[in-house]
Amino acid sequence: MSKAGLALKYQLMCKNIEYSEIDGYIISSDIRRKGKGSILEIVSILMKDPFAMPQIDDAINIARYIVEDNSESKIMFDESRSIESSVVKTVLKNLVGKYSLF
Repeated sequence: MSKAGLALKYQLMCKNIEYSEIDGYIISSDIRRKGKGSILEIVSILMKDPFAMPQIDDAINIARYIVEDNSESKIMFDESRSIESSVVKTVLKNLVGKYSLF
């Protein structure tokens, strides 16, 4: 996951997206309204600007990393599985890592 997080960080930096602005891009109006986001919704967001993930498999893996509980011994893939929007923001920001634009 660290490679994907680094790629996202550089993508956001190239687009002059401040670290503090990430929330506004990952949380769509639908996620904001419902208060939670699904794997499918997050994949859709990650495939669009400013994230613009080039490979859907990478977007799926990041979305699963954000949503699924890694303490479970077995995880069945369910694209509709969702988690609270605050967790989406926190996990993505931790994955990307703090940065500053020059």
